[in-house]
Amino acid sequence: MGNSYIYNKVEKLVKKFKTRDPFEILEEMNVIVGETDRYEKLKGYCFMSCQTIYVMVSSFLSEEEKKIVAETRMVVMAVQTVASEAYGHLGAGKDLCSANPEEWMFHAASGSTPAGDGKYLQEIKKLAEVFDSNPKAIFYATATAQGKVLTLSYNNGVYTCTYNANEQSYTTEKNKNTILPSGSSVVFDNP
Repeated sequence: MGNSYIYNKVEKLVKKFKTRDPFEILEEMNVIVGETDRYEKLKGYCFMSCQTIYVMVSSFLSEEEKKIVAETRMVVMAVQTVASEAYGHLGAGKDLCSANPEEWMFHAASGSTPAGDGKYLQEIKKLAEVFDSNPKAIFYATATAQGKVLTLSYNNGVYTCTYNANEQSYTTEKNKNTILPSGSSVVFDNP
């Protein structure tokens, strides 16, 4: 089961429920969404009991933090999906470290060439769908040469949320600087 399976499942849910809001989808699926104050550092978790699915969100998060964590999760899934599919198309013996880095980053304007996103960044932004409502939002991701996302920082202009795969955590902080870096990128590394 690959990331295209996840992508296809999400697209079917979006089409069925006519929304991309995860809380609206959960409500339509009869998933019980609640808040918990049991863990200060944990943003949320889910579990199943008596054939009912529960999603618990930390009550310590502000509404803005809840929103940026949800947006960051969408960007992480988009990067993971695009990177996994790109890795799958490379063929035996190749990895994403050998891929053209220009396709995975923002390009500043140069001479007669306008600024813009590389091929895979465009695909990530389309898939994540958080950039439609906030085109100035940016992210920076690191991933393995095989396409597994290791870290991702997403900045919506007000907050920065950082995902760490090793710790399976999302941390948020309010931006201190009002000037955002110029663009997004994904960097691949051989750990």
